[in-house]
Amino acid sequence: MSLKHAILGFLYKEPLSGYDLSKMFDGSRTSYWTATHTQIYRTLNELNESGMVYCWIIQQEQSPNKKNYHLTEKGREELFKWLKSDQGMTPIKDKFLLQMSFINILSEQEIDEVINNRIKRIKNQIDSLRCGDYYKGLKYAKNERERLLMYTALEYGVGLYEFELQWLKSCRAKLDNINRLNEYNSDSE
Repeated sequence: MSLKHAILGFLYKEPLSGYDLSKMFDGSRTSYWTATHTQIYRTLNELNESGMVYCWIIQQEQSPNKKNYHLTEKGREELFKWLKSDQGMTPIKDKFLLQMSFINILSEQEIDEVINNRIKRIKNQIDSLRCGDYYKGLKYAKNERERLLMYTALEYGVGLYEFELQWLKSCRAKLDNINRLNEYNSDSE
């Protein structure tokens, strides 16, 4: 239940509204976890009902009232318990890898198109991560150790995309070799 723990982690740093939390998950602060507004608000309600957070309403004249959420002692204990626990191995659940398992059904041209589109998407994601928006969140770190740990998490995300980019290029090169070999064999017959 990592969304619950991600929210508890953000609230450990400071009280936030649901809107503020949504901004945290929009990609500007993390490259490794996403959540929709609906998921965030549903989880906040569950955390509030379970006593891990409480909220208070801030009256605003120019805009709708705002609910600010705070971590309770129970929420803090849950966060620390989770932080100390072994997360085990993360099961791989990757739509693109599943797609690649069956892509042989398509023509060579269609396979090239799928791989090239994925390469473009990955390159754009790497560029986005490196442009600086993702690193703006580092300024909220309370000390150098926190900044370093936040940075290494972002670095890990970039590294995963860089690995996938190299893997895709390798797949494309291997497919090109097979295609050339098949052409050679058909010409030899």
